[in-house]
Amino acid sequence: MYNNYINVKIKRMTYGKNKNTYDEFKLIVESPTNVLNLLRNIFNEYDPSITFYDGCGSGKCKGCYIKVNGKVELACLKIVYPETKELILEPIKEEKVIADLLTK
Repeated sequence: MYNNYINVKIKRMTYGKNKNTYDEFKLIVESPTNVLNLLRNIFNEYDPSITFYDGCGSGKCKGCYIKVNGKVELACLKIVYPETKELILEPIKEEKVIADLLTK
């Protein structure tokens, strides 16, 4: 079993304002999980102001698309392993950002 820290960087934005700032969170990941669960953990344990789409959790609703390390992924289906060192999470369409990772 692993006991690794993952550095998660989340781009913070609000509608019409691209601040290009990132908040960083250090999370322990002991077993494979998905990006959506990491976001839920950040929201519940560290920063309830983080905005993201939290839908079905199984890929059916297709609402949780974000960029994970520059690649467009469904947060609920993108698996993160304990040996991962860093994740950079960004909105998929910056011109249509409502807040943080949530887009129109």
